[in-house]
Amino acid sequence: MQTSFLKHAFSMEPDVNMVSNSYKMDHERRGLAVIINNTLGGMGKDGESMVDCLTQLGFDVTMYSRQTMKQMKELMRAAAASDHSGCDCFVCVILADGGDDNVKATDGTVKISSLVAPFKGHICKSLAGKPKLFFMQGCRGRDLDHGVTVGAALSVVGDDADDDDYDEVDGMPMTYKIPSGADFLLAYSTVAGYQASQNPMAGSYYINALCSALKKYSTTMDLLRILILVNKMVARGFQSSTGRPNNKSPVKQMPSFVSMLTKDLIFTPKEEVVWVRRKIEPS
Repeated sequence: MQTSFLKHAFSMEPDVNMVSNSYKMDHERRGLAVIINNTLGGMGKDGESMVDCLTQLGFDVTMYSRQTMKQMKELMRAAAASDHSGCDCFVCVILADGGDDNVKATDGTVKISSLVAPFKGHICKSLAGKPKLFFMQGCRGRDLDHGVTVGAALSVVGDDADDDDYDEVDGMPMTYKIPSGADFLLAYSTVAGYQASQNPMAGSYYINALCSALKKYSTTMDLLRILILVNKMVARGFQSSTGRPNNKSPVKQMPSFVSMLTKDLIFTPKEEVVWVRRKIEPS
């Protein structure tokens, strides 16, 4: 009896192979990008780098500095309440120290889960099925990673097969139910419990690596592959001293991310939009 019920329950949803393998990135607008900069140095290099990078990707970027707990929550609620129906996705960047599931405001700490919650599919319906990307730069604890020496390892390189994408069956749009927590990405400059590099003048190593990789590969490479590349860039390229008395041994840093994305995400260039803008702008 139980086996029969399970078969019936699972057969109600359409074949997963009939759903597109890539997110639809040809809406009228790329989307809204909100940057919250609660670092002591104000805007700083990281803020400038993220504004430049996200603008280049086509986002409508707004940055807010030195936000209180209430302001941060209100910002997220307001952003989620916007109409995203004509947008590809949403991005939030938070530049602030914190912990495992919290970031610092000017008057306390805010749970990251409470900032993400307004964007869940059953609340923010115009972003349902679309990517919601959150990037966090800052310490998540006080532990230091002194690294470990490893030998060379062989790399295996292969080509991914291209599959046809389908969002329609017999010419009709296909609908299907997804979890309300689907299509989120949470990317962190370091793993939980550990410190992250911060330099108000030169910018953090993580944000520099992230912006560099996005600018170079975002139009041709899936975002998760880009983040793995960023992990590699920071893990192998970054090293600093602790800055603590009696402890000058080198310190490493390991970014991390949690993905609830259900498709490949490639920031397809909006060539037609750029062409129209150029045509109507005075020469």
